Amino acid sequence: MGKLLTILGVSEEQQKKLPSDVFKAEKLIDSLQQVYAESPESIKKNQLASAISESVRILMAKVNPYLVDTQKEEKIKKEEEKLPEEDKQPKEMPKDLPKAPKGETKPPKGGTPPPPAKPEPPKPPPPEPPQPEEEEPMTCEEIKSAIKGLNLLVKMGDDEAKEIVKSLKNKLKQQNC
Repeated sequence: MGKLLTILGVSEEQQKKLPSDVFKAEKLIDSLQQVYAESPESIKKNQLASAISESVRILMAKVNPYLVDTQKEEKIKKEEEKLPEEDKQPKEMPKDLPKAPKGETKPPKGGTPPPPAKPEPPKPPPPEPPQPEEEEPMTCEEIKSAIKGLNLLVKMGDDEAKEIVKSLKNKLKQQNC
């Protein structure tokens, strides 16, 4: 299983459900981290850190749909465990109660109204896009290296990585590389 994914809180059970391209991206990020660890302190090292951070964010965005399903399943299991044994077994409906005709939502006379529907909890706001920082000009080799590293994510179908590669290619043209 993936060491980085485990550190990021993805259990081995959840990792079994992930596609193979996620593990390829994880290996790429691990390689970038090794390069970062061996690099001397500089502004370019900070840029590499930003690229690694963004790559991890993109990876987790790809993994998150697989986690949500698992989290829902776990939450349902926990809720079921809280119920008393008698509530876990299906109950038979009393036969003497009249059934409401289709389309009618009013309870029969003397009956109890249905419980109100539970409102869904508010969804968290989407994360704000990172604010552009003042960028120090990159060398042609750095731009080419970044494009090469992001191509794996592009092949995985990541639209954001595709846009970043396009902007990096424009930088190459602007710098006459």
